[in-house]
Amino acid sequence: MYSAPLDALSTRILASHRPLMYQWALHLISGLSFIHTHDIIFGDLDLAKCWLSSDSHLSLSIVGFLDAGFTFKTTGRSYPGDRTSSAAFHPLEHPFEPTAQIDLFLYGCVVYELMTGAWPGSRLTGTSRREITMMIPSKRWPVLETEYMGEIVRKCWGGGFENAEQVKAEVVAFLEGLGWEIEGNDNLKGFDVADLEF
Repeated sequence: MYSAPLDALSTRILASHRPLMYQWALHLISGLSFIHTHDIIFGDLDLAKCWLSSDSHLSLSIVGFLDAGFTFKTTGRSYPGDRTSSAAFHPLEHPFEPTAQIDLFLYGCVVYELMTGAWPGSRLTGTSRREITMMIPSKRWPVLETEYMGEIVRKCWGGGFENAEQVKAEVVAFLEGLGWEIEGNDNLKGFDVADLEF
């Protein structure tokens, strides 16, 4: 599914498989949007917390909620959530509580991983964990080209969206700009995963 070599900074999803990643990115932001409308912060989003359906669409779903943060509506008491990822390029590496903005930052990281096959910063050989960690406060974002949703990813990392609905609207606009129509449960009309070779 990815260009060779698989461990290079230049590794990208093959053009033939890019629509599948676009569809998964749309599924993921739709899920986050739904979660946020219920005042839930997912917490520590990564691909390990995403499952694929067994149907012919290979739909992507968010599962687990092990690290979710939420507020009890009756008491107003908050539970901030937790972190399980050990990635250096991670906003919770810094002294932040999980928030909707952190969820959107991590959405950008997951889209980056879908498009490149690796978490941001994980292929920076010769770079220390501290240097990778400091990329976030210094806003030195890994490179990701526009056709791989790079502008949306950088905007997520830079706090350029107020909420998940804005991200979803931009993802839909991006896909429509490429000629895709969205149908049903946020699927790309005319895209058939059966046409892909794995």
